[in-house]
Amino acid sequence: MAANLKRKVITRVDARKNGLLKYFTGKQCKNGHKAQRYTANNECVLCTTDIPVIQSKLFDMAAAAAKRQNLKFDTIPTPTGPPKPNPPLKYKTK
Repeated sequence: MAANLKRKVITRVDARKNGLLKYFTGKQCKNGHKAQRYTANNECVLCTTDIPVIQSKLFDMAAAAAKRQNLKFDTIPTPTGPPKPNPPLKYKTK
């Protein structure tokens, strides 16, 4: 029943004038969502709610890959081998 309700199409400029936090253009965003947008940054409401979900899935995938390789995921790998010597200093002589 809620899907049958039509949203009022409004421009971002008009939304700002009226002090609205969100507005609806009736156009799809770059990810294909046809949803409201935030007036402050012009971003799709559904895209911004998808970001934490995607980040969580990526973290879980990286942690699983690290576990398969018996690595600690929260540590940063350090370079191996002896430290490189500093180049000799060059002094100017008269």
